[in-house]
Amino acid sequence: MREHKKWLIVLLIAVTTIAFMLDDQTHVNKEEDITDSSEQNSFAATAPDVTFYLLDGGKLPLRSLVGHKVLLHFWASWCVPCRAEFSGLLEQLQKEEAGTVLLAVSGDAKVEDAQRFLAPYKLKYPALFAGGQIKLAIDPEHKIIEGVFQTFKYPETIIIAPDLTMRQKIVGEYKPEGQTR
Repeated sequence: MREHKKWLIVLLIAVTTIAFMLDDQTHVNKEEDITDSSEQNSFAATAPDVTFYLLDGGKLPLRSLVGHKVLLHFWASWCVPCRAEFSGLLEQLQKEEAGTVLLAVSGDAKVEDAQRFLAPYKLKYPALFAGGQIKLAIDPEHKIIEGVFQTFKYPETIIIAPDLTMRQKIVGEYKPEGQTR
């Protein structure tokens, strides 16, 4: 009888463990579906009142960009899809309406890594960088990237209207509506 109880307890523990593992797997699959690179979520919510730390040492409150369409782009130098996408993103920025700003926020731990990543683009697109159409920020502790905007996978772009209403969240490569790559 005692042996029977031991096996029953072991079986109960095994079934419980498997149930938790399956439940965990379901959550992982849901997260993967949510972060599918082709997914583009439309929504309308006011962008949070946050201040970004610029690579040049300055600060940029998001509210200072009222009146501009903003492409809020999260990336990192170590991110392979970010490397593949960045040139295309800058090409698209040149086609956007006047006054559009790219606020590119790096999740790198070191400013030097972000600057090294950006160096070739500054040579290829000098007018964009010199003209103020691109704002370069860093969030090494991910307080804004993850804590405020709930971004956990790079690249990710949030399109913000001139009234600071967030209109669309693009997880994965930025592709303007109707465009495929």
